[in-house]
Amino acid sequence: NTSAGQGSELQGGVTSVAGAGAANTASSVSSAASSFSSSSSSANSAKSDQPTNGIAASLAIGGTAGQGGSGGAVTINATGSILTQGDLSDAIFAQSVGGGGGNGGSASTNADGSSYAASVSLGGAAGTGGIGDTVFVTATGNIQTLGLQAAGIFAQSVGGGGGNGGSSSSTTTGGQAAVTFALGGL
Repeated sequence: NTSAGQGSELQGGVTSVAGAGAANTASSVSSAASSFSSSSSSANSAKSDQPTNGIAASLAIGGTAGQGGSGGAVTINATGSILTQGDLSDAIFAQSVGGGGGNGGSASTNADGSSYAASVSLGGAAGTGGIGDTVFVTATGNIQTLGLQAAGIFAQSVGGGGGNGGSSSSTTTGGQAAVTFALGGL
């Protein structure tokens, strides 16, 4: 007999998770708890008329997302005359845009022990958005636009938005005590 009571059984759950990112692939994390069992008899299984004291634990961590790529520098040197005649027809359109950050991987755990159970789940972190770089426009000629909402020079630098933190869920069931903790990604 063990100090845990009549016979002792430790059962572990198996969990694996993966995350995804827009610019880079997120890392994947897997964890597993091995199954162990013991009893006072020489057989590896408990008799049906003996109570068992099962203990279960489960852990999952979502993958961290990739960072968005950076926009490159833009330089335009226009030296001639420019004429546009359609609606939304910009004469010069110069833009540097950073990529959006990836989404953190989700994590989910479940632990089921006949006596005690503990489960921890942590969602993966979001990726940061990339930066927009400098935009330079030099125009020395005439610029004329005849359409509606047609800009003569449109120059813009835009940083990418960050991704979303990974979701997280955690469940446990246990006869005497069950503890669960879940935290979504940042």
